[in-house]
Amino acid sequence: MEIEIMAVLATLGPEGSFSQEAAEKFIQRSGGNHEILLLDDPGEILGLEGGADLGLVAIENSLEGSIGHTLDLMRDMESQICDEVVLRIRHFLMGRKNGEVEKILSHPAAFSQCRMFLRERYPGCELVATSSTAQGAMQASKEGGTAAIASERSALIYGLEIISPDIQDRESYTRFVVVGREQGDTSGNDKTSLIFLVKDVPGALHRALAPFADRGINLTKIESRPSRRALGEYVFFVDLLGHASSGKVREALRELSEVCTSLRVLGSYPAATFPEPRSI
Repeated sequence: MEIEIMAVLATLGPEGSFSQEAAEKFIQRSGGNHEILLLDDPGEILGLEGGADLGLVAIENSLEGSIGHTLDLMRDMESQICDEVVLRIRHFLMGRKNGEVEKILSHPAAFSQCRMFLRERYPGCELVATSSTAQGAMQASKEGGTAAIASERSALIYGLEIISPDIQDRESYTRFVVVGREQGDTSGNDKTSLIFLVKDVPGALHRALAPFADRGINLTKIESRPSRRALGEYVFFVDLLGHASSGKVREALRELSEVCTSLRVLGSYPAATFPEPRSI
């Protein structure tokens, strides 16, 4: 009898996190046989520690933009981005039954996505950051006078009562990336992520982006982060449409490498379908 090997997919815990929901969505979509491993540290997830074959981390949110800590960790990771998942985020305020709310626990990103609600309803409440929204819910289930901002699923898991549903400022989506040890093959609808550093001279960034414009390659994202080497020096993260092995993208990357002090392709992977933006 042939024994089926189960792949291990690591993501941020504890149970009830949005990352766990995104991992389950990825598994359902891919049709794979995966065991979910819940870890506490995004660095461990990107490093595929604990025997993980794949890792899944949040990289940006439609309300708050990129998650800087994730981008910084990806600069040193040895794994490759091989897929992405987009998840709608619904935040709920929850607490122990009939309890007073003296402080609220959650991940800093959740606080940022619920600013208007917190300002209007709990202006003087102490906000305490936790490693994940689910971690906040788990702690709130054990502490009096404490509420949490987390998923509806977390309320069920940790026996909390929903105080207010859907407290995010606007409709919110988070993009998660999946990392593995190898880059994926072309799918016909791909995205490539890369990071590069240019010389600190006039026109350097223009020359770095020109190879993509000249070939009609769409850049879907460009963002700078401190290089961590010197004040005023930045690295650039770019997402573009196309696979690194395809003709036009391969040529553009070769030309880019000639004007950069460093260049690294973080991975090529199937592009997810993003929700259509609402009119402003």
